[in-house]
Amino acid sequence: MEQGRALTGLWKTPLTGGPILWYDTHAMTFATMNSLSILLLITLAALVVNLPFGYMRTKTRKFTVAWFLCIHAPIPLIFVLRTYAGFTYKVIPLLIGAAVLGQILGGKLRKESCGAEGASRRA
Repeated sequence: MEQGRALTGLWKTPLTGGPILWYDTHAMTFATMNSLSILLLITLAALVVNLPFGYMRTKTRKFTVAWFLCIHAPIPLIFVLRTYAGFTYKVIPLLIGAAVLGQILGGKLRKESCGAEGASRRA
């Protein structure tokens, strides 16, 4: 049995039924449009899930338990989505980037909404 066939022929993803993406020497050979769209959905989910946590994080004091939970609570959900879709650890930097962006945007939403409330109170 060829090594390349052993890597792609044995395991199938539950969502697409296609081969699990290994991203080795045949990186884009197995990346179908369907699996790339699933990766995009998981990336967007990581961003959207982190928005409310970034919003709540700005209300907490740094380095407290609540602050730590606001940052780390969405990680298990992202892990489950990634592994259920069949992606390996190689897509983690993309998902971390989306999660950090969600935290930052959630914090900015909080600051803008508080700024708008403060301006309406002054008027």
